[in-house]
Parts: sequence; structure tokens; C-alpha cells
Amino acid sequence: MSSSIVIALPKIEDAKKIRTILNRHGLTVASVCSSVSNALASISELDSGVLICGYKLTDAYYKDALDNLPQYFEMLLLASQRIIDEAPNSVSTVQMPMKASVLIDTVNDMLYHLERRIKKEKKKPKPRSEKEQNYISNAKRLLMEKNQMTEEEAYRHIQKCSMDSGTNMVETAQMLLMLRFDLSYVLNKTSENNRKNFVKNDDIILTEYVVIYRIYFCSYQVRGKIHFNPNIILYIERIQTNIK
Repeated sequence: MSSSIVIALPKIEDAKKIRTILNRHGLTVASVCSSVSNALASISELDSGVLICGYKLTDAYYKDALDNLPQYFEMLLLASQRIIDEAPNSVSTVQMPMKASVLIDTVNDMLYHLERRIKKEKKKPKPRSEKEQNYISNAKRLLMEKNQMTEEEAYRHIQKCSMDSGTNMVETAQMLLMLRFDLSYVLNKTSENNRKNFVKNDDIILTEYVVIYRIYFCSYQVRGKIHFNPNIILYIERIQTNIK
């Protein structure tokens, strides 16, 4: 994602002068304008960046633009010290009249930290859906009832099996539920010796289920991700519905 710069000042000539200064220092300006509406229109076509803005534009104040900035756009306000003192903490500022060096350093710093924030947030795992959370909750309940674990112990157990098997926690919970409630299917896919062990000690089913599952589904792995048989997924969902 490449960040961009939009300049919005009441006098379009001033905006163009600042664009020239930025261009001389290797910074690309996507557009210059004199109104909040035009600035927001330009920003709507960009992924991320910085809006360099004056206090009052031809159609509105800077706060009107600030209230409508998308997630990955930040504002740099060019204004007098009196205005700057009243500006929100979320707004970066440069006092007018300004020095070109101060402007360049501020813009570069804003773009740098914006890019870092974007990369950091992109790495965050997506929030689990209610359906995915139910898989984990039901798997925890199963471990708590079957192995007399506390809720925290059950969660850690699923987490450890997830790391050991290279699957995420939702997939691991699905494995546990399927193998617990469809044991006969799994036993048919295991060797005779393993089958005897599973029958003798039911706890092994709950500690070894990831290994068994991965053996059976290894042929369904594409690019390191397990792809489940749709029929089995439906079966797991029916089981979840019945677990209270």
C-alpha cells in the first residue's frame, strides 16, 4: 500500500507552492485543492496518506475534513499557534509561517509512522466470527467434561495442539469435535495397533486427535492450509448445535 499526499489550502496558489516544495524533496502529491469537499473526493480514491490542510478552506473548516478522514489518512494542519493550541491530539501541526525544512521533516515522519501502523495492523489476526468462536467454546467444553480440565487448561490444550499441528485454533477445535463424535470413522483410518490403544485409553483420543486428523487429511492440504471435506464440516456443525 503506497501512501499519498493531498494538499488543501484556501488559496490554490499556496497549495501549488507547497506541492513544488514537496516534489523537490522526492514526495509525490496526488492532488491540490481549496475545499474540503474536493479534498475528501481525492482521498476517497487513495489507499492511505496525509492531508495537508489549512484552518479554513473555501467551503468548511479543517475539522469537517478531519471528521471524515478514512482509517489510513492523517492530517497535517498548517495554522497559527493559537489555532494549533486548540487542535485535537490526533492532528499533526506546523506553525505558520513555516520553514520548508520543518514541513518536509514532518511529512516524512508522518508517512513513515503511517506505513508502520498499516503494516502492523495488517498483521493482526482477523476477529473470529461467532461461528468460529463456537467451535472453540464447544471444544473447550468437551475437554472440560471429558478430561476434567479447567476452562483455562482446555484453552491452553487446544492452543498447544494448534501450534504442534500447524493449524489455527478454529481448525484444531473442529478436529477435536469431529474425532470425538465420529470415533468409529477415525478408527477405520488408523492401524490395528493404534486402534487398540485408542479403545483402551480414551484420554489418548483427546491428546492424539490432531495427529490422527492430519494423517487422514494430508491429501487435502493445499499450500500448507487444510481444506476440509464439506460433508464432514456439515457434520461438525450439526454436532455443535446439539452440544449444550
